[in-house]
Amino acid sequence: MSFSPIVCNGTPKSGTHALLQAVEALGFQKRAFVKALGKDECYSRPISYGDESIFLSHDAKRHFDDYLKNAHTYRGKSEVRGFLMSPQPSRTLVHAHVAWRRRDLLDGMKVVTVIRSPRNNFLSWIRWFGPAASANFFPVYASFVSWRKDSMFVYEDLWTVASMRALAETLDVTISVADAERVIESAKGRSLTWTNKPSNHAAVWNASLDALWKAKGGARLDALYQSVREGNVADHADEMSAMAKRA
Repeated sequence: MSFSPIVCNGTPKSGTHALLQAVEALGFQKRAFVKALGKDECYSRPISYGDESIFLSHDAKRHFDDYLKNAHTYRGKSEVRGFLMSPQPSRTLVHAHVAWRRRDLLDGMKVVTVIRSPRNNFLSWIRWFGPAASANFFPVYASFVSWRKDSMFVYEDLWTVASMRALAETLDVTISVADAERVIESAKGRSLTWTNKPSNHAAVWNASLDALWKAKGGARLDALYQSVREGNVADHADEMSAMAKRA
């Protein structure tokens, strides 16, 4: 029987930690991290503390920075795939930021991707990377949109019974409505970066942000996100492809 990791994927600051929380609560344990954006070198590393996932322990957060300094990093497609596909120790659950055009890195793995309101994603991006990195957000967001062709979940809808049951079904787990409610209750709030206070663009949006948004093509991201929520997955594909090439 071949080994196939479960990959929780999305743009940076899109809700990948929340997706991980949900999948962990369904019975899977996180073991690795992998990143490959448009022009980035792909790399991966283990990201757990012994048998305990760091996403199940707030105490582990204090040691996170030191851990990353010392964790071995695997670089290049061959080395990364060898690490992720090795069942000893099992990399059952992988936290990922892998753009659609780098998807061959994840061949043979089950991928679930989260998409977030682009304006809220943008605000979290700025808070994490700083205002100087704001322009980088637009092509990166666009470079993940084609994952909608596979299993994509909307961050704003994630903590609903319907979404949780759909996620479980995608991962070949059957849960009842009551089970889904228990999963939601057990998963929320257990994350290194999720503070239970998600970014809300409506509270801080101003003329300066709006001007940047319009100049960088943010309206197209708004329209795309709405199309995904409505199930119109083919809309805006050509526009997003052109924007993503700049990533």
